[in-house]
Amino acid sequence: MFEFYLIGVPETIVVLDVDGVILRRNPVSYVIRSILAEAAFSRGLCFDYLYYLFSEEFKARVRCGRLIEAFNFQLLLENLLGRLGVRDIPLIENLINKCLKPPFLEVYKDAIKFLKEADCVKLALTNGLSKFQIPILEASDVARYFADILTPDIIGFAKPDERVYKYLIGKFHNDNIVVVGDRLFFDISVAHKLGLTSILVARRMPEYLNKIPWSARGESRDMKVFLNKIYRTEASRYGYFDYIEPNYVIKTLYELPEIICKLTG
Repeated sequence: MFEFYLIGVPETIVVLDVDGVILRRNPVSYVIRSILAEAAFSRGLCFDYLYYLFSEEFKARVRCGRLIEAFNFQLLLENLLGRLGVRDIPLIENLINKCLKPPFLEVYKDAIKFLKEADCVKLALTNGLSKFQIPILEASDVARYFADILTPDIIGFAKPDERVYKYLIGKFHNDNIVVVGDRLFFDISVAHKLGLTSILVARRMPEYLNKIPWSARGESRDMKVFLNKIYRTEASRYGYFDYIEPNYVIKTLYELPEIICKLTG
């Protein structure tokens, strides 16, 4: 679908996660909450409790390696609400079509600038299903900047399955891949193990760490404490995984072109 963008571009491939890196707000989250809120009201339940059950269903599937199932949010909703006797559960994709605009959908400004101006091959790699993510990226007017948009139902695997990155290396016959994501567990850990350059986008990075030049952040003791805190939070959610520090940590994508320039220089 997007292959023609690969013609005449440099060989460095930058693989970008979508939620948290490109998108600040994704309508899928709003739609899921809306469906759960309606179900909670109809069954006389507390919304917070129902959302907690939904989150636990998701995390349980991640912990046992059922990754594609975990991101099939429609199936999660049907399983959870079906047990509560809720029928006629709306289709997420039908409701998303009504929310492909602000305030439900928002792209980070630094992401737009990077996608427009950076001289590299850009791939979107997301665990969201194609029927959700591709229409959202198209509505955001950023889909055209990607050489390809890869989702679990397209490639057959979901992050952090190492076959995801082996698929990329094989598909593009290139191991000069830079992986950019906002999760140590889903984006960074396996990519780093396979020898790919990994860049963590930590949008909640404290300003005192952001003031450290990106080339020196990895040596900062405070940064190591910050990363360890992120690791412990993610491990408590998704289960134990090897602690691996990314090659670089940035707060926004404004610093990304300079890093890529260094890597390709």
